[in-house]
Amino acid sequence: MPKTLESNGKCAFCNNLFSASEIEKHLGSCEIRKTSWETVPTEPLSKKEAKKIGTIFGLRVWASYDHSYWLFLEADAEAFLEDLDDFLRAIWLECCGHLSAFTIGENRFEGGGDMFSGGSEGQSMHIRLGKVLSPGLTAHYEYDFGSTTDLDLEVIWEREGKRNKEKISILARNESQGFKCVTCSKPAAVICSECSCEYEKEALYCDRCIKKHKCGEDMSLPVVNSPRMGVCGYAG
Repeated sequence: MPKTLESNGKCAFCNNLFSASEIEKHLGSCEIRKTSWETVPTEPLSKKEAKKIGTIFGLRVWASYDHSYWLFLEADAEAFLEDLDDFLRAIWLECCGHLSAFTIGENRFEGGGDMFSGGSEGQSMHIRLGKVLSPGLTAHYEYDFGSTTDLDLEVIWEREGKRNKEKISILARNESQGFKCVTCSKPAAVICSECSCEYEKEALYCDRCIKKHKCGEDMSLPVVNSPRMGVCGYAG
């Protein structure tokens, strides 16, 4: 778990803002979420209904090197690691079909669409979450083994309940951080991918100021709510 998670984010159920340190407690007490929880019925179930009940993991995910980017998720234990990989790619990472990997304990699971199906250095991600996750477990994730975006995750709860239609769903996510142009302090719209490698957030510009920037507009990428902002060809 990172020392601090500075940014605020909205609860997906009540739409109220909380800090990352507050949101986990809130999710357990949110009245709107409680009414939407699919808990295990107490009466005997038919075989058909029993198949709809299963283990659900609560996950906290954050960017390893910028803790202001974070997610709280729930994932069906019957989902695969590759499903979680696809989810993280879709919301935060995918730009050019790069390879990716989870490191869980001493095991490494690698993937990347049709590009990889397991090999000598890592196992395939085609393994169910219930086989590799447990409460309190922490893991590491990498997307792109060249210009790598690193994430960390922790399993913060395990519960039994009725499975959602979606294998993985968002409970809360950090809000956009409202970056300012380094030249004029107006809202930043782009980041210079050339300068960001060295100066990080000092490479942010509004649409007007980027036209005067020494690297030119061709090197700019949009400002997005993602730890991969400004990296490779990521555009959100």
